[in-house]
Amino acid sequence: MRYFFVLVLTFLVSFCEAQNIGIGTNTPNPASKLEISSTNSGLLIPRMTLAQRNAMPSLATGLMIYQTDNTPGFYFYNGSSWIQLATGSSTNYWSPNGTNVYSNNTGYIGMGNNLPDYKLSILNTVVESNNNSSLLKLSGRNPVMAITDENFNGFGYLKAWTNGANGGFANGMVVGAFPGYPIYLSTNYGPAMTVAGNNLVGIGTTTPASPLSFGNITGTKISLWNAGPNNDFGIGLNPGEMQFYTAGQDHISFGYGNTNAFNESMRYYTGSGQLSIGTTVAAGRLHIANDFEAIRITGNQSFITFYNGANYKGYLWNKGTNDMELGTAGVNSTGNLYLSIKGTPAITIGSDGGVTIGNYDAPLPAIWGGVNLIEKYPYLNDVWQIEPDASSLGFFKNGSLKAWILNDGSYYQYSDAGLKEDFIPYKPILENLRKLNVFTYHYKNIVNPAKSFGLVAQNVAAYFPEIVSEMGSKNGEKFLAIDYSKTGVLAIKAIQEQQVILEQQQKQINALKEQNEKIVAAIDKLMQNKQP
Repeated sequence: MRYFFVLVLTFLVSFCEAQNIGIGTNTPNPASKLEISSTNSGLLIPRMTLAQRNAMPSLATGLMIYQTDNTPGFYFYNGSSWIQLATGSSTNYWSPNGTNVYSNNTGYIGMGNNLPDYKLSILNTVVESNNNSSLLKLSGRNPVMAITDENFNGFGYLKAWTNGANGGFANGMVVGAFPGYPIYLSTNYGPAMTVAGNNLVGIGTTTPASPLSFGNITGTKISLWNAGPNNDFGIGLNPGEMQFYTAGQDHISFGYGNTNAFNESMRYYTGSGQLSIGTTVAAGRLHIANDFEAIRITGNQSFITFYNGANYKGYLWNKGTNDMELGTAGVNSTGNLYLSIKGTPAITIGSDGGVTIGNYDAPLPAIWGGVNLIEKYPYLNDVWQIEPDASSLGFFKNGSLKAWILNDGSYYQYSDAGLKEDFIPYKPILENLRKLNVFTYHYKNIVNPAKSFGLVAQNVAAYFPEIVSEMGSKNGEKFLAIDYSKTGVLAIKAIQEQQVILEQQQKQINALKEQNEKIVAAIDKLMQNKQP
């Protein structure tokens, strides 16, 4: 009997290999080896736990079971691992819609995450090359990920330009908004940066008013370098104040070129408050180094004022078109104005308007101290000086005293014989003196000139050239001048010559008088002898 059962089973196997088998149907589908047909029952495949599944030996690719614990469901073996089949109701599977595919799942979808908390949650715990975990890849020509609301109204997009320049872009990534909508970069559910629909950018504000606007918050706006509280460089803002700041004692430089080849023009020292222009070393609050014009102030009435705290002390003023004025302020009633040499006042203008030259304690407006008053000609080595002392005012040339005026107004000049040589008596002058003409006249180029009288240099030069000299003016013109102090000497010489003539005439008069007296005496005697 046992051998008969084996023979029948072998016959059935051979029969099944040659034909299709139908259970519940006499006409199985020719494309199927086994077709089960039923209207009141289904197919029940092996059921087991996870432990039982993992204990099965010799797994075959395509093997299928139903797991009863630890995420129950249908699993199949793909040749290397067990894969769970999709589960759920008939309404949440991915379904075709024409050429599209959609999902009616009203819950969340997880990829690599069985507890998704968003409509689509992707988790990849595998760390790949360059320490990355790949999650999503969009490929194609200029691929776009659009962002819309529930009514499919578009607001923005993420796009990769991959096909050359297009719309002002070259190859690269674009984060964009549809026309009329801004782009927000947000932190803590608030906009940190806004790109408005008019292409203006705001930081800390959603209503930028310029290409780059910051919110109305004081403090640091831009940090160009921030390596810590003592290494912060940037731009800040306080009420009514724009700030460029550096950390610690660092400085701010202005110039041209680039960071590798920078040509510095100006530097501000934040620690000391000094400003240098044309030099990197500031020796004062403002230090300008330049071989040519260093400061120019323009304007019809421009001026520089000087204060001591809130007290107005003085000014330098472009007064009118051509005039310049250096002075003390009207409210500075006791201040003096000094012009100093080597730190010592050389000229002092007192608060009462008096002028002192030098540093002597003399009543204003007296002139005190040796001062060069007349122009100096280096090429002639000529220097005229006026030097006062307690009793006189001296006139010097090249350090040699030439003349002086005493306190009573008397005028003196040196005429000592020890200072002179080659004495020769001067020629007779009386006859030539009579040839000098004395005129009355008016000087030219003088408004309403008074009538004057005197000599004419050309007339004097013809007879007394020693007291006539040619003098040059600053505009190059040359004129003759008379040394009128010598005319007194001529008068003395003329008086001397005239005195000699008078004395000679007196002698002649005396001789004639004596002779006359003798004649008168002889006549008287003769008359007496003739008396009866």
